[in-house]
Amino acid sequence: MKDWQWHVTVLATENKLSNVQAYTYAPGALVLTSTIMKLLNTDMLGAVMCHEYGHSVAGHIEEQMTERVFCWSLAPLIMGVFCGTTQVSHRQLRLFHLAAQLLVHKPHPRIHEVEADALGDLIASRAGMRRGSLAAAFCFMESRFQTPEMVWFSESPSRIARLLRAWEHVVSTHPPFAERCRRLQAAQQRKKPVL
Repeated sequence: MKDWQWHVTVLATENKLSNVQAYTYAPGALVLTSTIMKLLNTDMLGAVMCHEYGHSVAGHIEEQMTERVFCWSLAPLIMGVFCGTTQVSHRQLRLFHLAAQLLVHKPHPRIHEVEADALGDLIASRAGMRRGSLAAAFCFMESRFQTPEMVWFSESPSRIARLLRAWEHVVSTHPPFAERCRRLQAAQQRKKPVL
C-alpha cells in the first residue's frame, strides 16, 4: 500500500447523534468524534476506520481536490462562453458554482462512499474484524437515527414524500445508511466484495 504516516485525531464532542462522525481530509489523516467512539463497538468502529482508509486508498481526496480546482479555474472561461464576455459578475459565478455543486461535486461523493464501503469492508475483514462489521455499523446507525418523521419520509407513497426523497438524493453526499447496509449485506451473501 502507500507509505503514509497515519494521524488519528479525536474530537471531543457532545453526546448527540449529530456528532456521530468519522472522516478523512487528507491521505493518512483520520478524524473521529468521541461520540462515534462511544456509540459503536470495537469491530464496528474499526470497520468505519477502514472505510475512511478506503477513501485514501482509492484516491478520493485527491480526486475531489482536483475536481474543485478544475471547476474554479474553468468558471470564468465557461461563463464567458455562455455569457459572451470574460467579465463575469459575482452572481453569475455563484450560479455556475451552484450548477457545479449539483452536477459535478454532489454525485461523486456518493460514488466515492459506495467504493469506500466496499474497500472498507474488504480491508476490515482482512484485518481480522468480524465479517459484516461495516454493514452492522450502518444498520445500527440507521436504527439509532430513525425517527417517526424519517419513517414517513422513507416509506410514504405520497407525492410530497417522493419529491423530498428525490431532492435528498440530489443534494446528499452520502447514500442512506439503510441502502449502504443492504448493499454490504447482499455482497456478504454473495461472498465477494461490493466493487
